[in-house]
Amino acid sequence: MIFRTFALSTMMNAVVSGLAFAGDAVPPLEFQTLALTGTAVAGAPAGQFYETLSRPVVNGNGAVVFHGTIVGANTDNLNNDAIWSNASGAMMLIARQGDQAPGTTSGVTFSVFDSRPYMNVHGDIVFDAFITGPGVTSANSRGIWRTGPNGLELVVRSNSVAPGATFTDFETFLGHSAINSSGVVSFGADLEAIGPSIESSYPGIWTGEPGALELVSLDGLTPPGLSNDYIFIHTSGQTYLHDSGAVAFIADILGPDTESNVNDLSFWVSENGVLRQVARLGDDLPGTGGTEQIINLIGVPVFFGDGQIMYHGVARDNSPEMEIRTFVFLEGIGEVVREGQGAPGTAPGVVFSGLTMPSMNSEGDFAIRADIERPDGSVGRGVWAQRDGDLGLVAQSGEIAPYGEDDAFFHLFKTAYMDEAGRVIFHAEVDGVTSSQDEGIWVATPDGMIRLVVRQGQMFDVNIDPLIDDFRLVHEVELAVRGDLVNDGTDQPIVFFLAFADGSEGIFSATVPEPSSALLCMGLGGVLLLRSGRLRR
Repeated sequence: MIFRTFALSTMMNAVVSGLAFAGDAVPPLEFQTLALTGTAVAGAPAGQFYETLSRPVVNGNGAVVFHGTIVGANTDNLNNDAIWSNASGAMMLIARQGDQAPGTTSGVTFSVFDSRPYMNVHGDIVFDAFITGPGVTSANSRGIWRTGPNGLELVVRSNSVAPGATFTDFETFLGHSAINSSGVVSFGADLEAIGPSIESSYPGIWTGEPGALELVSLDGLTPPGLSNDYIFIHTSGQTYLHDSGAVAFIADILGPDTESNVNDLSFWVSENGVLRQVARLGDDLPGTGGTEQIINLIGVPVFFGDGQIMYHGVARDNSPEMEIRTFVFLEGIGEVVREGQGAPGTAPGVVFSGLTMPSMNSEGDFAIRADIERPDGSVGRGVWAQRDGDLGLVAQSGEIAPYGEDDAFFHLFKTAYMDEAGRVIFHAEVDGVTSSQDEGIWVATPDGMIRLVVRQGQMFDVNIDPLIDDFRLVHEVELAVRGDLVNDGTDQPIVFFLAFADGSEGIFSATVPEPSSALLCMGLGGVLLLRSGRLRR
């Protein structure tokens, strides 16, 4: 494995906060090129090259899986689509259009990879695909596959009998399939009636392994705790799967007294085959003594730590003003963040005015993006991190950004997550530069320092050979999609996608060496920026 070290300060020769980048003192980032368009394709014959690359998915150990297309000798639109991963160490081809599809009859091949693949901490992958070949019709042309101890294997195929649902076959699959550390898969699917039990297709949720799938929930079934006058409807195919096998999902409830957007939407979790309701529109928000009701639920509930559920929503109080606020709630703890709460690290009187769902690591620490409102009515945005129960500011709009320019200020935070080392990695936009240079990726360490990883407008070396330079102008930056963040150490690399001005694309990782204690004391600005004494505009 070849790494290329690259000191941003050496290349950009810039000044931040009046202090020069200390490229010769701060340990340089270590970059690795994982895939690059125009280079030889892993697992393919000579003369074939990556043509396009998708935004990758990364697990907690820094392994990636991604989808892309191939160009070159003996390629056409029947064999140029594929999925790759480096979970085993080297980059390997996982599945390719035109290859035999495991679990099907001879001559049946992959034709289209339908959605983004996902991966667990061990590097096991799950993906949806369409197939073609002998005996394949529109009714049975789709399936879900996973990798594991037995290699690539079929989990489920359309037109096969759906376990737990009488007289019905799987018709199509919904959303993204998930896979946990045990290789258990969860997915949503629509069913097609093949008998008298139902008249039209119904969505549901299933979980399990090949040959051992179990029904979790299905439209038309009665939710636990309610009479037979109530049924599930509009079950979402989007699920969150815990390592214990528990599954969280979203569904509406239909019954004699249900109203759309009033008391129909609900969050559920299945644990050991038992369904329980987590939250529902119209319910009292726990911990408020009945003074506030839930009026909206946002996204999908997620598992926290050993299986507690965290969810995000909007509540309204019983006051004459009927004030509305967003919240993030953790079962067994209560509200962890709420709109109207003072925003730590900001000036007195500044409060949270809008919240997103936190991103958690396995230690229970999290990062959250939020809007803020100041006493004068002006607004801003920022990223906060909670470590060991303490919520602290990472960065906020208006603060100077380590960027290679002395007039760049954080403006908008697009994505943020916390890794197992307690670092916050975030994708943000800045003010003070041209629109072609206003996005980048930063990493903030637990000691309060922020370091630029990569940005638009930067000349970035894509060559895997440390002795040969191949600098290209960065046009677009994207953080990898997070899969399973549980890892075995603290050196998880930061994985990202770059598109360049010349039309090429690449997937890269950056390892951030820990600075020495001497450097921490010096607080060398520019590359590393201390939380205290930070300049504001």
